[in-house]
Amino acid sequence: PAVQEEGCKALASLAGCSDAFRLRIGDLGGIDTVITAMRMHSSAPVQEQGCKVLQNLASNSDLTHSIRIGDRGGLDAVVMAMRAHPMRRKLQEHACYCLRSLCHNNDANKKRIVSCGGVDALMSTMRQYRVRRSLFTPMMLSAVKVMS
Repeated sequence: PAVQEEGCKALASLAGCSDAFRLRIGDLGGIDTVITAMRMHSSAPVQEQGCKVLQNLASNSDLTHSIRIGDRGGLDAVVMAMRAHPMRRKLQEHACYCLRSLCHNNDANKKRIVSCGGVDALMSTMRQYRVRRSLFTPMMLSAVKVMS
């Protein structure tokens, strides 16, 4: 899993730079690669970096990546990561931002997030981090608002 973690870390960094990098990563199969890594390696570091990559890819200026991530099962992978590692604050943070980005202006992904338990996962995260509510509340309320 160390190779997958480092690969996802590198992709997250590149995807955070620009739309051009995000488009190139998507064109070269990066979305499928990350989702596959998340499915095959349940370790928290791989899941955390995978959520970060998908979060960055979903922030592309058009919906191409959000649609592809939804179609390829990325929403399920993110929600499964949240459930598997509830004590990993950074993973939860990246996953919440990822879900918010994936459902923005995308009705199909909104439905997928609801059907795969994304709202429950968001609420569990909010309860888990109630002491640090200020970290999650604005982003999670935004995510739930966008989903409705």
